Amino acid sequence: MTKRAEDILAALESEQGAEVAAATAQITRPAEKAAEADAMMGSLFASSLSDTLLSLDVMTMTPLEAMNELYKLQEQAKREAGQA
Repeated sequence: MTKRAEDILAALESEQGAEVAAATAQITRPAEKAAEADAMMGSLFASSLSDTLLSLDVMTMTPLEAMNELYKLQEQAKREAGQA
C-alpha cells in the first residue's frame, strides 16, 4: 500500500515538475523577447538620436516645444530605420 502511494506521489511530482518547467519556459520567452527589443532600442539610440535626446533640457521646455522635439526625433528614427 505504501509503495503504491509512493508511486502515485512520484508520478504527481513528475507531472508537476513538467508543468512548472512549461510555465517557466512561458515566462522566460517574453523576457528573452524583451531583451531582444532592448538590444534593438540600444542600436537605435546609439545614433545621433541619443546625442539629441541628451542635449534637450526637458524641464524648461513648454509642452508644445516638447511635442515638436518628440515629433522630430520620431521622424529621424523612422528615417534611420528605413521606414520613411
